[in-house]
Amino acid sequence: MSVRQLWEGCDAAVWARKLDGRTKLLILFLVAVLAIVVDNPRTLFLLFTATLLLHLSARTSIYKWQVLAILLLLGLWGSMFSQALFFAQTPRTPLFVIIEPTMPVLGQITGGLYIYREGVIYGAVQGLRSAMMLSLGLFVCWTSDPRQLLKALITWRLSPQIAFMLVTAIRFLPVLAAEAGGGYYRFTFTF
Repeated sequence: MSVRQLWEGCDAAVWARKLDGRTKLLILFLVAVLAIVVDNPRTLFLLFTATLLLHLSARTSIYKWQVLAILLLLGLWGSMFSQALFFAQTPRTPLFVIIEPTMPVLGQITGGLYIYREGVIYGAVQGLRSAMMLSLGLFVCWTSDPRQLLKALITWRLSPQIAFMLVTAIRFLPVLAAEAGGGYYRFTFTF
């Protein structure tokens, strides 16, 4: 599978491709609102699982699953790790000490660097929000024809120029990915 095909939505199940663009965008908007207002980790996890089930039922290819998994793992890990290090609320329960406060230079400058249990949990909740939106956003991109999204945006009375810009930005991902994956470019300078 080429890099360009990886980002295009040509191999999804028929039901996912035929689903109206307005419906996809409305679901994306509603889930975005839920990602902001829901604070229960179990509910966020269920919503995230639902987005993965959409990919499963749309028969997302194994290559796209691999891309999705890498992006999700990097996002979740980054959110959890950064919050675990820099969690500022109290109470804080240190799990690990990375830099002892008594260490000669770095310990005195930083006051010690710890991994906090509450930060890991908070980071996981924030990461679930991002992961849910990433998964659903990729579902919409991978199962939608650009014309379908353009028609949906224009039906909602968005100006044609802005609708075209939004759809072009979304559909530019395959081109950008193909160019980035195409190898190194050689530049020659002549004096």
